[in-house]
Amino acid sequence: QIRVRSESERQREDEQSYYAAQRQMAAQRAPPQQQQQQQQQQQEQISHPVGIRSLMSKFVLVVFEFVADAIIVDVVLEMKKKKKKKRKEGYTHAIIC
Repeated sequence: QIRVRSESERQREDEQSYYAAQRQMAAQRAPPQQQQQQQQQQQEQISHPVGIRSLMSKFVLVVFEFVADAIIVDVVLEMKKKKKKKRKEGYTHAIIC
C-alpha cells in the first residue's frame, strides 16, 4: 500500500526533524542540568505539537491579511485611475460640443 503525503504534512515532518536535530546538537553541548531541562521540554513539545501549528497558522493569517490589504489598495488605485480617465473624457466631449 502506497501512502501519499500532502505537501503540508511533509513540510511539518521536515520541520519537526530539523528542530529535533537542533535540540540534539544543543543538548550535546549543554551541561547535564540543562540537558535534563531540554529533555523535559522535548517531551512536552512531543506531547503538545499544537504550539508549532498555532504559530504557523498565525503566520499564515498575517500573510493572508497583508496580501488582502495589498489587493484592496491595488483595486482602489485602479478605480481612482478609471475615475480620472472618465472625467478627462467628459471634458473633451464637452469641448467638442
